Amino acid sequence: MTRLLLLLALILVEAATPGRTPAQQVSGVPRVGLLHLPSPQLGRLAAGEFREGMRSLGWIEGSSISIEDRFANGDAARLSANAAEFVAAKVDVIVAIAPLPARAAREATSTIPIVTSAADPRYGLVASLARPGGNVTGVSTMGPDLVAKQLQTLKEAVPGVGKIGVLLRQDSPNHAQLMTELERAAPNLAVSLLRVVVGTDRDLPQQ
Repeated sequence: MTRLLLLLALILVEAATPGRTPAQQVSGVPRVGLLHLPSPQLGRLAAGEFREGMRSLGWIEGSSISIEDRFANGDAARLSANAAEFVAAKVDVIVAIAPLPARAAREATSTIPIVTSAADPRYGLVASLARPGGNVTGVSTMGPDLVAKQLQTLKEAVPGVGKIGVLLRQDSPNHAQLMTELERAAPNLAVSLLRVVVGTDRDLPQQ
């Protein structure tokens, strides 16, 4: 998924800066904004993978490209403010890994390209997979068959399991859709699901 997002972001960066090669050092380098829902501690893996991928393609941070992070620390309301900061700063591309950051970015701008792993019409972010329209593009990881298969694999690994806990985030459209698909698959596997909903990361027990 990270490689696909990287490729799409790179295409948009190059489209925003026509004729520029990665090795060129210029003052007006293209700017990419990474919009994260979690804290820096939880979001640094995705941020690191993105930067490493850009470097492997010749885009050097601080030289031929600028990459900026905004972390919401698990606070969905903070996402809107962070997205607005990117819009005010006039970044060339916004990369939003999950549905909530992507929605915040789209609500903040209809012109800056947004690359996301939640480019799925079920989230209301694109018109369709074939013709997304608007300024949102990317990939979709949602698949009913995949979710059902994951539950089936768990049942096969632990044949005696009868009840399975599902941890959900209250305001996540991704989690809501996943739960719907799990509930459809559960009766055929003779398991029941225990839904556990949390509001933010702070609601989880701290170690």
